[in-house]
Amino acid sequence: MMGETFLSVDNLSLTFSGKAGIHHALTDVSFHVDRGEILSFVGESGCGKSVTAMSVMRLLPRYGVEYPAGSIVLDGEDLLAKSEREMRAIRGGKIGMIFQDPMTSFTPVHTIGMQIAETVSHHKGVSKRVAMARALEMLDLVRIPDAKNRIGAYPHELSGGMRQRVMIAMVLACDPELLIADEPTTALDVTVQAEILELITDLRRDLGMSVILITHDLGVVAETADRVMVMYAGRVVEEGAVAAVLGNPAHGYTAGLIEALPLSGAAYHRQPLKEIPGAVPRLDHLVEHCIYADRCGFVTSACRQAVPERQVVGRNHRATCLNTGNVTSALRDNEIVRAWQ
Repeated sequence: MMGETFLSVDNLSLTFSGKAGIHHALTDVSFHVDRGEILSFVGESGCGKSVTAMSVMRLLPRYGVEYPAGSIVLDGEDLLAKSEREMRAIRGGKIGMIFQDPMTSFTPVHTIGMQIAETVSHHKGVSKRVAMARALEMLDLVRIPDAKNRIGAYPHELSGGMRQRVMIAMVLACDPELLIADEPTTALDVTVQAEILELITDLRRDLGMSVILITHDLGVVAETADRVMVMYAGRVVEEGAVAAVLGNPAHGYTAGLIEALPLSGAAYHRQPLKEIPGAVPRLDHLVEHCIYADRCGFVTSACRQAVPERQVVGRNHRATCLNTGNVTSALRDNEIVRAWQ
């Protein structure tokens, strides 16, 4: 079923209301996830990656949160029209989510085996014995060493990497068709990061899952994802196949992210890191021009006069920018861009 769209989000807008007024957290966000593919959300902190994922899961508070426009359709079902009771069956069933800090996802007074088994019992309605057998099976699947003995361990007795594997086992225990991994390698050392990412890609291949991988690390995107969606200030600014976006960046923000990466070899010592100037704009009002104009090195007067529409840059590659050709040309000699061309 590869290539068939499993999740489709169209023109989704989201606002938070409070004493400080209305904040536009998401504006006209559109994307899709095909069966069996890995789509990565990338962008700096606060750009809307996790809020988008929480919207798909319908985990945001019911009060003070509104969806003025848009739809979230999972396997033909509109999730925004679902009741909370219906969503509880979908969460953990069709969709599973790995959060940034696995320690906060476990109760410290129960063993990891009991916590996985409880999830299985809740969603599958099986006996405790069957649920524990499933828990052991899942610990083996995520490559926990000596799983028979580890199943009785408490979360604090495991390393960060092991806890993340157990979290993945818990999420996969009910056979989700879509896995959302929100910064799954945060606070892990480089070796363990590589192991967790390899595990996710192997499970995607073996189980045929779709995966949304949320990260701020373009290196993770390059090694893991099939497609990438670049977000800035609650909007999608560029989207396409990883090779297309990294090999032909077409938005000023994507260019800024790429230029901020450290170079390799001798060039690393010759050239300081290049930062993106300025700061993310406030979201308490809608900007009626390009949201990135105040920080962009390619800005023109036209960028400040209207909100740009999404432009087709190439096959399965789009960018919300009026100067896509200038961006691509300017980065043609960048070391990272050349590697993907």
